[in-house]
Amino acid sequence: MTLESLTPASYARSAVEGLLCLAGACVDAVRAQGAAIDRVSLVGGGVKWTSAKELSPAVLGVPVDVPSPGEYVANGAAKQAAWVLAGGESPRLGAGPRRASRRRAPARRSGPPTTGSLRSSRPP
Repeated sequence: MTLESLTPASYARSAVEGLLCLAGACVDAVRAQGAAIDRVSLVGGGVKWTSAKELSPAVLGVPVDVPSPGEYVANGAAKQAAWVLAGGESPRLGAGPRRASRRRAPARRSGPPTTGSLRSSRPP
């Protein structure tokens, strides 16, 4: 960036690109664990930005869905908390927690966290 190119629009675009590159590193980290990712859903306030919706497929390298607004993160956190409290072996995708016959803590992954590589190419 130069003083001439430092405009509010370019500054905002840089911030969005930075957030999307961080999301790309997360996608890379999940892939490094052996998961196949062929599509990503973006939720939250940032997806209201047109630039985030337009740039995300190029930065993430997969098609991107933007579902209608909702409380996805809060619902997911509530489901995960219910799963932990119920002591289930795996999260249930249904409406509520299942009753486990014995209480067990979820398995914890050992070893250091992995990091993905940031994408160095700039989206078109």
